[in-house]
Amino acid sequence: MAESLTVLYTQHLRGNFILAAHLGRWLQVLRSQFASEMRSLWLDLGDASDPQSWHHRLTAGRSTLFILDAMGYHAINAEGTIDTEITPAIRAGFRLAILSPDCDCLDERGPGSIRCTVAHGAKLAAGEALGIQLNAAQQTVLDAGFLRLAEVPAAAVGRVQLRLQAHSAAIVEQETHPLPEHIQPEPSIAATVDFVLSEAHQLAQRRDVPRPEIPAGNS
Repeated sequence: MAESLTVLYTQHLRGNFILAAHLGRWLQVLRSQFASEMRSLWLDLGDASDPQSWHHRLTAGRSTLFILDAMGYHAINAEGTIDTEITPAIRAGFRLAILSPDCDCLDERGPGSIRCTVAHGAKLAAGEALGIQLNAAQQTVLDAGFLRLAEVPAAAVGRVQLRLQAHSAAIVEQETHPLPEHIQPEPSIAATVDFVLSEAHQLAQRRDVPRPEIPAGNS
């Protein structure tokens, strides 16, 4: 029996938490429009944090993980997002799957299991209908059972609609949705940003690090 799958994905957030709050709202709009009654996955292809930002330096990138987790992502490519070793304890602290070359994740909410990975040369196991490679490609294609997603700019969401069966998949539609100019930030994400930055400031005080200035807009 075939089912529909919607993949929504982002890339190059670069620690821009103002943008994250707006993208959080845009992701919800797109999910409501294209995936309200079907299986869906929210993914990030990497480069989500800015290693030079003060909150990244203080938290080794965990600040960005908290924001992505609040946005409802299912899995992220941790490359360029977190600087410390990704231990089981770190992974256990988040609902999203933090992928690295030695750690994949499985989505088993439907008749066909979906493997998300950043490992090059990965192969599907028995019973898996689809693999998704969370490393950006030049174009969106299905190759040997793996969906490879085209790179998208920071202020946009990529969308791929697939028809999924127990042991196979086919692309039905693909599109990039630029962030609308006047879309409002998602209040819950904006509140999470305020909380995360407040916690980072307290961490700076405990470490006797000069208190950084909070830029206008909490970025």
